[in-house]
Amino acid sequence: MATTPQGIHRSTDGGKTWNTVDSGPVIQFAAFASPAEAVGIEPDGTVHSSTDAGATWTRKGKIKDTVQAVAAVKGPEAALSIWAATASGLVVSTDGGVTFRPADAS
Repeated sequence: MATTPQGIHRSTDGGKTWNTVDSGPVIQFAAFASPAEAVGIEPDGTVHSSTDAGATWTRKGKIKDTVQAVAAVKGPEAALSIWAATASGLVVSTDGGVTFRPADAS
């Protein structure tokens, strides 16, 4: 998967050929939690997730600060966790990107 200002491009043959994901959002940051599960964040902080390696995307929540980096983790029985570095500090979502809280909050 590659993100460009024109949208998401996806390869299913190791990068030999690329196809545009027509319905995909324009994302600035992306991370894979597993080979099939991805997270993407738009420049305005809107969070999207994909469970089919970027072929389709679902809008989740929004990070209210400027995002600088993102990471995603999926435990064997846990929901998708998303960590984002923002201008104000680290935020985390443990509900698949619907809500975010400061990482140091209990």
